[in-house]
Formats: sequence, structure tokens, C-alpha cells
Amino acid sequence: MNIQLEQPFKLFTQDQCDSLIGRAQQLDLKPGQVLGGDALRQRRNNYTYWLDLEQHEHDSLWNLVEPWHSLLGLTWMQKPTQVSRYHVGEFYDWHPDSFAQAHKKSVRALTLTCTLQCAPGAVFETRRGTYDLTAGEAIIFPAELEHRACAPTQGERWAFTVWYMRPNLNILGQVV
Repeated sequence: MNIQLEQPFKLFTQDQCDSLIGRAQQLDLKPGQVLGGDALRQRRNNYTYWLDLEQHEHDSLWNLVEPWHSLLGLTWMQKPTQVSRYHVGEFYDWHPDSFAQAHKKSVRALTLTCTLQCAPGAVFETRRGTYDLTAGEAIIFPAELEHRACAPTQGERWAFTVWYMRPNLNILGQVV
């Protein structure tokens, strides 16, 4: 599969999407969180599940970004993965996934998000494009690129997110 950054591609079949949603629903539902806090839930008001993948799923997702392993210095994939649910009116406003945190040993380099169930109005946007992803369609983009998940106007949207990690070059005491 020849995957390009910021270009949608088919990742999962409908059955795989349904299976991931079903597995997530067996877990504890938690309010979506943002770095630095958002007590009033003004930047993010949707809910999430944290799903442990089976080894073959993890390996497949890791191999998917093999072209960027060396280029970006990818060393691992964050676990567990996030499955997000968005009801009508629920959103996640503009944000990057990577932050310059001097105390972290690694940082997010790439984000993969895949729509598991689409809903009207629930488009995914980056500062460089708008994507109305269908079920099973994914996009990989640089984690520092600001993006958002718009609220559905009806129904509910489900999304699957993976973060690919690299060493943090800004660790306290290290010369960059």
C-alpha cells in the first residue's frame, strides 16, 4: 500500500470498523481530555474508550508507517489506542497532538485517525484540508499539525486514533 501523508486511504473494512466499535463498547467510557485541562469542556466534549490491540493489529498498524520509521525516527506506537465517540453537538476543537514537553522522553510524531462510523456534519479538518472520511477511511498526518473533529449534526461518529512516537530531542539538559 502506497500511503501518502494527509491523503485519505482505506484502512478497515466495515466488519473491522464494527468489531472495533463493539470491542470499545465493552470498556469504560471516559470524557475526552486535553493537555493542560479543560474543566468546562469547551475545547473537547466528546467521550473516549482506550482499546488494547491484538498483536497482529498492532504489527499491521506499525508496518503501515514503515516508510517514515527512519525518516522521522519512529520508535514505537502509543498504547492503548483511542476510540472516540461523538454524539450530536460533541466535538474536539483545534489542537495539535505533539507538544514540546522537556520532561517527556518521547513525543508524538505522526497521528493516524480512521473514521469507524461516519455521521452528517462530522468532518475531520486540518489547517490544510477538510476530510469527510467514510467508514474505514483513514488519514496520517504530522502530529504537530493542528486539526479538529467537527460535531455531527445527526447520528454519531466513531473514530480510531493511533500515535506514532519518536525520541524527544528537547529533553531537559540535552543540547538540540
